[in-house]
Amino acid sequence: MFFPRESRSKKLYPSEAILFDEDWAPSSWNASVIEPDDLLSASCNGLVCLYSDKTTIKIANLATGEFLHLAKPEKKLKGDHYRFYNFGFHPVTKEYKVIRFPCERRSFPVGSVNFIQVYTLGDDKWRNVRSPKAQTLDYEMRPGVINVGGAMYWLVDDKESSWGCTVVSFDLNEEHFEWIRMPTINLAGSRCHISSCTFQVTEVDGKVSSNRS
Repeated sequence: MFFPRESRSKKLYPSEAILFDEDWAPSSWNASVIEPDDLLSASCNGLVCLYSDKTTIKIANLATGEFLHLAKPEKKLKGDHYRFYNFGFHPVTKEYKVIRFPCERRSFPVGSVNFIQVYTLGDDKWRNVRSPKAQTLDYEMRPGVINVGGAMYWLVDDKESSWGCTVVSFDLNEEHFEWIRMPTINLAGSRCHISSCTFQVTEVDGKVSSNRS
């Protein structure tokens, strides 16, 4: 569990992590690797991706205190945000990759893009991976991005869907996109746009689940 920074009485309290062992016994972990301005972007296999307003993001192991800094993409966008970054692992290649949606904060909560930026741990640069379709990748920030079986999934706008949205997957090995349309459903004659309804994309038993409320 990760508690982001808080400001009380004009004093900034640092972020804090609580670790659970195999028996679900919690232990508070005020790891020195977590700086007061760090925000959690994503986690994978016990590693976390931490964002701050600095020129780097941090990949850290909270249990051991080990970490490394990755330079952010050179192109500086207005209003960079911790939710633009995500972190995943492919079980076959054993590679960890950071992906970034090159949105601007002014487009919050939906950013319309036709490519994402990818950084493979062990490399020294970011790469642009473009969508092969005219359809944009319209990253909707509130439902989030999840990593399942070597692919990342998120929701995008889809006017032709009865849900008003579609799942996009990005394979971390082949680095290609796929649009997965949700089953047709009767919403009592109303169409729901993802910016006006509450959606969530999550993992259930190693599978992608999306729900609306």
